[in-house]
Amino acid sequence: MSNFAKNLKYLRKKKGHTQQSFSELLDIKRSNIGAYEEDRAVPKFSVLKTLVDYFGITLDELINEEINDSWKDTTNAARTNVRVLSITVDANNNENIKLVSCLASVRYLYGYNDQ
Repeated sequence: MSNFAKNLKYLRKKKGHTQQSFSELLDIKRSNIGAYEEDRAVPKFSVLKTLVDYFGITLDELINEEINDSWKDTTNAARTNVRVLSITVDANNNENIKLVSCLASVRYLYGYNDQ
């Protein structure tokens, strides 16, 4: 049985739902919930999105982690509005300066100090 199937069943039961009540809550067919939990079917992305939004976890956690009583949700603390910006470096590990076009350069320095 896949981690997804086990995790879905565990999380549903932890919230106190039967397959029927869970399916009614999320507007997913009960037979589909059973098929997902028995690893007989793979949900569409829209269903996966609904599930992770309801449980408050990431898709990666739902699919890859083994969620049980000893599992700790460590990503909630890391879920902020952080943006990852790429920086290129040269062979000596010095940051390269990005070439900014003339049109963009007008506003470039305006927002330079933005975090």
